[in-house]
Amino acid sequence: MNKSSIYIVAILLMLSFNSFSQKPFTITGRISGLKDSTKVWFLCGDVLPGQETMVLNGKFTFKGNISEPAYASIFTRPSWAYDNGMLIKDYQNFFLESGQTTIIGTTIAEAEITGGPTQTEFNQSGLNIVSEWGYDVALPYMWGYYNDKALFSKLEPIKEIRTKKVNDVKIAYIKSHPDSYVSLYWLGTMASKQGFDPYNPLFKVISLRMQNSRDGKELTRILKSAKDLAVGKYAIDFKQADTAGKIVTLNDFKGKYVLIDFWASWCAPCRAESPNLVKAYKNYKSRNFDIISISLDAKKNEWMNAIHKDNYTWTNLSDLKFRQNAIALAWGVTSVPRNYLLDPNGKIIAMDLRGEELAAKLKEIIK
Repeated sequence: MNKSSIYIVAILLMLSFNSFSQKPFTITGRISGLKDSTKVWFLCGDVLPGQETMVLNGKFTFKGNISEPAYASIFTRPSWAYDNGMLIKDYQNFFLESGQTTIIGTTIAEAEITGGPTQTEFNQSGLNIVSEWGYDVALPYMWGYYNDKALFSKLEPIKEIRTKKVNDVKIAYIKSHPDSYVSLYWLGTMASKQGFDPYNPLFKVISLRMQNSRDGKELTRILKSAKDLAVGKYAIDFKQADTAGKIVTLNDFKGKYVLIDFWASWCAPCRAESPNLVKAYKNYKSRNFDIISISLDAKKNEWMNAIHKDNYTWTNLSDLKFRQNAIALAWGVTSVPRNYLLDPNGKIIAMDLRGEELAAKLKEIIK
């Protein structure tokens, strides 16, 4: 049986830590279909990847603190797989806030999740169902991109149609619910995936209360960063430690074509791109081309293991601060993988090059 699994990290990478207004939360799960000792993973904002618990008697619990309602994911690993034409999912997204959240069902994917007012709104909005309708095509489409070009080509037009319909529903919801954490979240996700410029006017629809919330202020900063780091703009300098602890700056690479690659060991789409990066580096490293990979990892051993396993022989940087990586924050990076191609003068000439797109662009510009 040919099976490929990709871990989903279905959260927006834009939450910042506020220790002065943290309140406790508890997540209690009762999933009858999970065997004892099954690992369950929980991700939300600043919760580090790798936080997990074990199922015992069909139950599991997570506890922590949170300051404002935030989008979260609960899943087993792998969270989804595409197997012999079947999409297999065992994850669900929800809004977490202080107090009690309960997850009850036979599987995580089909469980009923109840919690605070924001989760109640999310359940009533139907937006999670709409999003899953999009994922039913988008996830096999992603799998096909790396594993089955015929499937990828077949699903590409369908995926585009569904994405537009899903976004139309979300935009309508945002306009009719401007004072909502649900609206604020969906605005951020759409902008991070499709570019921030088209969504700047929609941000003005969001209420002042939401704009002044922690996540609203963070989205404002991200929108500005994205505008400042668009194609045709000059990249801002940065400095960070490499694997040996040596401080490296972007200015050290002036005069070269440079691919700035944001990734993480826990990001399966990032890891799937690794062979393309290795091939590009091998073909062009002697022709004035280099790569700087910036990891959003939190654990050095996981970062280093991924570097060695994927054969990243170029410069690798990280401050091991997970989603609070200083360069990612400065560059407004809200999701990975994300990359920027710079010319020898430091001007951004392309973004988010994947697979054959990277090879084609390098062939075009490096003679």
